[in-house]
Amino acid sequence: MIVFIKDRIVCGIDNNSVRERLLRKTELTLEVAINTVRAVETSKIQIETLTNSALEAAAINLGRKQNQKTALKTNRAETE
Repeated sequence: MIVFIKDRIVCGIDNNSVRERLLRKTELTLEVAINTVRAVETSKIQIETLTNSALEAAAINLGRKQNQKTALKTNRAETE
């Protein structure tokens, strides 16, 4: 029964690189298969979080730069 579950995990994965990684392991156990898939899922979530954080930081920085340019233009217009 455990072998069937392990095989279903390997065959049911839609990510070819993860499937290949599992198939390369000579002593693949159910525990190793589960841990590998969990690690991949966790890393995907972390990458998504980092990407979103980087995009948010870039948007904030862009907004600050635009605000600074607007402030400079306003100051120049007021002094003229």
